[in-house]
Amino acid sequence: MHNQASAVRLGSAQLSSMKRTFVRPLMWSMCQLFLVGLCKYILPLFSGEYLSRHGKCHLCYATCYKCVGPEKEDCISCPSSRYFEDGQCVIRCQGGRYAMERQCHLCHHTCQECDDGGPDNCTSCDKDKFQTDRYHYRGECRDVCPEGFFHSWRKRCEVCSVNCTVCTDFDRCLHCSPSHYLRDGLCVPLECGEGETPHQVHSTCSLLSPPDPHF
Repeated sequence: MHNQASAVRLGSAQLSSMKRTFVRPLMWSMCQLFLVGLCKYILPLFSGEYLSRHGKCHLCYATCYKCVGPEKEDCISCPSSRYFEDGQCVIRCQGGRYAMERQCHLCHHTCQECDDGGPDNCTSCDKDKFQTDRYHYRGECRDVCPEGFFHSWRKRCEVCSVNCTVCTDFDRCLHCSPSHYLRDGLCVPLECGEGETPHQVHSTCSLLSPPDPHF
């Protein structure tokens, strides 16, 4: 009987030791894993919480819908009233970006601002990322304006005066279209005398050819 009692006491001691060594740490680890899963996958769906390095759940920054930390740059998704941009949830996208599907995307490198991707959706222009001056023309930011337009201080291609093909400002024409000539920075119609006709290329008058006597 004495041996049986000793064996029982020994078994109980071994069981207690096993609980301390294996069972309790295992249960603690399982609890921690449960908390991690709760904070990381379940709670963010409803309450916007994250798991701190101390193993506790904390609320996300006020503007975040889901997050991985306490700062405003730790957002991973945003409420419907905000846009996701570089880890933050913002009311509007910053300059050089456009909103699409509740996220902020970079404009084309030629644009200063835009309303969609691509080089033909610019809304304003300035220097591009290579520090080249750009000017707005029909949704594009060009480094050179087309004929009949000049580079304005507003960073736009603005139209020259009527019949002017090259200018530095609206009233500072450098070259006129055919049948016109420069007068005080503007293009005026070429007035030819009797027996003359405006030249189709040069801004001069040409004598009319005499009729052929054989006809």
